[in-house]
Order: sequence, then structure tokens, then C-alpha cells
Amino acid sequence: MGKLKIFLILSLLFVCSLPAYADTSVSGAITTDTTWTLAGSPYVVTSTVYVYGTAATPATLTIEPGVTVKFASNAGLQVGSGSNLGSLVARGTASERIIFTRNSASGTWGGINFQDATLDETSAIEHADIRFSGRLKVYSSSPLIRNVTISDCTDYGIYLNSATPILYTVAITNSGTYGIYLSSSNPTITGCTITNTHAAGYGIYGSGSPVISDSTINITNTAGKYGLYLSSTTSALSVSNSTIANGLYLGSTGITPTITGNSFTNTDNSPLRAGANIIAQILNNNTFNGLTSAGSIEVTGEQINQDTLWKKLIAPYIIVSGNVSVHKDTATPATLTIEPGTVVKFASSSGLRIGNGASLGSLIARGTASERITFTRNSSTGTWSGITFYDGTVDETAVVENVDISYASGLTLSSASPVFRNCTISALADYVNLSNSNPTLDNVTISNNGSYGISLSSSSPTITGGSLTNTSPTGFGIRGSGS
Repeated sequence: MGKLKIFLILSLLFVCSLPAYADTSVSGAITTDTTWTLAGSPYVVTSTVYVYGTAATPATLTIEPGVTVKFASNAGLQVGSGSNLGSLVARGTASERIIFTRNSASGTWGGINFQDATLDETSAIEHADIRFSGRLKVYSSSPLIRNVTISDCTDYGIYLNSATPILYTVAITNSGTYGIYLSSSNPTITGCTITNTHAAGYGIYGSGSPVISDSTINITNTAGKYGLYLSSTTSALSVSNSTIANGLYLGSTGITPTITGNSFTNTDNSPLRAGANIIAQILNNNTFNGLTSAGSIEVTGEQINQDTLWKKLIAPYIIVSGNVSVHKDTATPATLTIEPGTVVKFASSSGLRIGNGASLGSLIARGTASERITFTRNSSTGTWSGITFYDGTVDETAVVENVDISYASGLTLSSASPVFRNCTISALADYVNLSNSNPTLDNVTISNNGSYGISLSSSSPTITGGSLTNTSPTGFGIRGSGS
């Protein structure tokens, strides 16, 4: 027998010895432990598969490495149902990945849905590729998602509702509104990549306190769209050592999250927004690229209860809402220090408040002759609510020097005596109001159109140099009680 014939016979025997794979159609409820084997692959899901047992005994669907699962357009995979427990164990390997995909050449399928009856201790998707699905949904459950790609999503990549899953080295590529949508959810996101190509899309969006580390978020550079946008969050939020396109938005105040070692890009189009108490820490502990004089740092008004330095930046700080109130407690002051050359702009209802009753606070705003500090309105018209020094002001340290204050409704000192030196206070809608206060006004220029230039109530300021101009037809220069 010739060598060629022997080779052909051996080849035929080898081919015949290979396992024969055939499509396996599946649908409906799986109520007992079930395994989808490689020998039965590919599995074609013709209508949604539900995996659940009873409230006491779970049903588990196990999918072997290398299996492909194809879904009809309206079909999906749901784990858990009501109080009936279910589990999905889909653990591929690096060389034999599990594939979840559509059965047709186009369109999408319904996705994988973990419900609140999911058995978190065992449920996992690992070394798997999820393609062309609507989204991966996790409701009130915490499965493990590791070494998974979620690609070609037309909707969200992952939707989390009251969920705390672990996402480890997950790569999401979608063209929908959100890469990951959070609804009161606190996932752990480690080593992940999120890419959203939708022109109006976000990276991670919603409410919750994720713990994010060593991850990358890429989105289209569209104004007002963020790589990380959290309308509400808590101090449990942690973002570290990650690269995030299109800035950071934190809607909550009164929080002290951990945000460090990150690089944020495109920060002109999508500016950093955070509370006044933490904005400086975020700026100091991270890198913000793409910031120009046309951009801004958006600050939400809240209490500053620690010593804080607002550094001079190429862009202005804008107080977008509320008052910035600087005070700590009756024993220890909080001090806001503002570097020379800094510009701070205020929304119409916003202002700056120093001290609060017996709670101590101080403002150190020392500009220089060549780098003056500016406090002004953010809009082209109207006024902002001004600066108020209350009786908790630490008079020994509070100083406003080489500063220009414009378009404020007024400047008020109530039982406080800071130093003002080489300042201009212009275009006031009202007046400088001193009540039980003895400040030093050294070379201060005041121009306003209110009832008074300076109103005194039991006050004895020291006024040296400077000028006062009141353009109101019925206005006074200095009027009131004092010495």
C-alpha cells in the first residue's frame, strides 16, 4: 500500500474520531441543575431561558469552556426569578472562551439578566465574550464578571440596579447612551476598559459609589458628556490609578471620597465638578489635561471644614450653586487660602461665607500687585450674593489683599474685623454693611449704586487711603452708628 493511501486512511480515521457538534435548541425554564456541554455546542436559544429553582434550593446552569450560545433576536438568559434561586456558572478558560452572541447575521439579542434571586456565591461569567446584546443587567445581585469582553452593544454595556458585582478585567465596547449605568449601585471595577463611541454617550453614569482602579474609560469628546458622572454618591467612592476621558462630575456634597492618581482628559468640554470641601484635594492628587482659559473648575457650594488651598489655575473656579461656607468647630478653624492670580466666579445665588456663629473660619486671599485675585459674577449680567464675614471669623488671620470684588449684591461684616488692603469693590448693587465690626480698610476703592456706600451699625472701621463713590441719586457715602 502506497504512502499516500496510508496517509489518506489515517486522515479519514482522525476526522471520524473527532466529536460531532450539532446545534442544540434551548428555551424556557431550567429548574434543575443543568450543564451545557462542549459536545452540545452551539446552543441556540430560541426564546428566553430562565434559570431558577425554589426559594430554598437553587437551580444552576453550568456552561463548559469553549461553548457557543446563540440567541434569537428577542431571546435572552435570566438568572433567578422572584424569590426562586438561580445560578449561572459560565467559566471559560484563556484558550477556550465561552461565546454569547446573536444567531442571525444582524441585529441584537436580549442580553443576560441577573435578578435579585441570583445566588451570588456561585454565579460567575469568566473568560467569555458577549457580543451584539442589548445589555448585561444586574439587579440586586453581585455576580463575578472576570476576563470578559462585552462588545458591539447598541444600548448600555452593563446596567446595574442596587447591585454590587465584581468587574475584573472587563472590556466594554458600546455605541449606546452609557458604558455602565448605575442605579444605587456600588460595583468594584478593576483593570477594566470602557469605550463608548456614541456621540452623546457617557462612560460610567448614574448614582452609587463604585470602587474603580487601574481602569480606562474612553468616550467621544462631546461637551457636557463625562467619562465618570455620578449624580449622587458617598464617601465610599474610590477612583484610583485610572485614565478617564471627559472629566469627572460629582453631584453630591458633604462627602470625602478617595480620588487619587488618575488622569482626566478633555476637561474643557466636560469640566471637573465637585464640592468646595474636596475640589482642592481632587485637583492636587490627579492630573487634568486639556484645561485652557476657556474652561472652568465647577465648584458646588458646601461647608469647607478643613484647611484648603485653591491654587491658581489657567481656568477660573466657578461656584455653580449654593454658598461656600468656611468654618470647622469652636476650637479649630477651617481656613480657605486662595493663591495670587486666581479667578473665582459665582452664580447669581452663590456667595462666600466665612465663620458661622461660634464655629471658626478664616479667609486668606492675598494677591500681589501683578497677580490680583478676582471675585466676580459668572454671567454677563446680574449680581452674585457677595462675601459675608460672620462672628466666627478669625480676625487675626483673615485678610483680603490685592483683590478685585465686582458685581456682588454686597459685602457684609457681622461681628468680624478682617483686613482689606489694596482692594477694589466695584459695581455693588447694594453696599458694604458693617455690623459690630471694626475692620481695617487700607487703600480700598468702593463704588456702588445702592442706598449707602458703607453702612455702619455699632462699628468703628479704620479707613486709610482709598476712595468711596456712590452713584445712586438717593445714596449716602458712609451712614450709620459708629466711630
